[in-house]
Amino acid sequence: MFNRILILFMINSLFVNAQQRWSLTDCIAYGRKHSQLAVEARIWNKSFREQQKQTLQQFLPSVSGFFNLSFQHNATDAYSHQAGIQLSQDLGLLYRRRHQAERIKNTISQADENISFAQNTIEEGTLRVYINALTLKRRAEVFNHYYRRNLRLGEKTGKETHYFMTALQAEDRLNLQAARRNADLALLQLKQLINLDMEQSFEIVDIPVYINAYEGQEEVYRASIPIDPTINQAKYAVLIAEKNKILSEIDLWPTVSLLYQNTLGWDPGNGGIYQNFFGIGVNIPVFNGRTGRTQLNIAKITLELRQKQLEHLLRNLEDAVTLIIRSLHNARETHKEARDALEKQKLEFLIMEQQFINGRLSNADYLSARNWMINAEFRAIDARYNYVLTAKLLDFFVGETL
Repeated sequence: MFNRILILFMINSLFVNAQQRWSLTDCIAYGRKHSQLAVEARIWNKSFREQQKQTLQQFLPSVSGFFNLSFQHNATDAYSHQAGIQLSQDLGLLYRRRHQAERIKNTISQADENISFAQNTIEEGTLRVYINALTLKRRAEVFNHYYRRNLRLGEKTGKETHYFMTALQAEDRLNLQAARRNADLALLQLKQLINLDMEQSFEIVDIPVYINAYEGQEEVYRASIPIDPTINQAKYAVLIAEKNKILSEIDLWPTVSLLYQNTLGWDPGNGGIYQNFFGIGVNIPVFNGRTGRTQLNIAKITLELRQKQLEHLLRNLEDAVTLIIRSLHNARETHKEARDALEKQKLEFLIMEQQFINGRLSNADYLSARNWMINAEFRAIDARYNYVLTAKLLDFFVGETL
């Protein structure tokens, strides 16, 4: 019985620990679903869909009922009343409806892109904060490594270095505590970004270095255009501006409407009254023509602006792709150089550390060598994660799962 309980406890512990480890993919998936930015975008999308229903309802025939009651005060006081139904339909709305329906459809599509934009913003932000948290975590591990190493070294050196080693260990403790606080703060920032409970047990997983397959600028640029929500938003903005221009032109047209009225009433002098009325109304804009033309000019200017904005965004995307590819090449070379320099520095430091143990190296020279070693570790860490970040950003541009 005891063995069964122990096994169940171990399985549960493994499950809990597995839940505490969050990969980059886990954080991005959670943030895309639960972040405040994505939630607000989905709410706005619902609002636009309700506006679509409201717009389509405006094109239904106008039906109204009326009831009139009057009182005549003369020699014979009498009441009279009328009641009926009035039905009207603007014939021009049938043509206008098609363009307004297409405009609201494009608005809905643009709202869908708002959700994608919010999710992409969270995805890129999560990537950057996650990489920063990994960098600070590794820096804290470096401080911890050299603090432990210094404790073991203090046992091997003589009394003449006792005060120096004690002071160095105290400094190491302070550096380690500060590094751990920075690493914990980075984790809190990551939780805040993806809208995760601050009390949630949380541990991030390292990302290995890998070779990114997307090296051709033209290939990356072509692949990034159809999936970039900012570009798609701008495209829909152009389509909406085109529809606004057409609708402004329609507003300058004469309008023709059909009118039908059915009236049933009672009059003291005539008794029951029953009337049917059918007519055609024509409305020609005269005094409001200048206002309509002004609206048309505004629509034309807005369309030109949206087209220029789309061209500008396409150029920015191409520049961003070019920059990220060149940055990836530089980051790869920097990572290789920092890694090679670190290996060389390790060999030199081991020799100097042994000389310090044997009393053939001064405190100042050992401290200088040790600081050089720690800085080499930091440069290698920074170069490594900058390379990973740049490679992941290139994947992000082409829509690869991060």
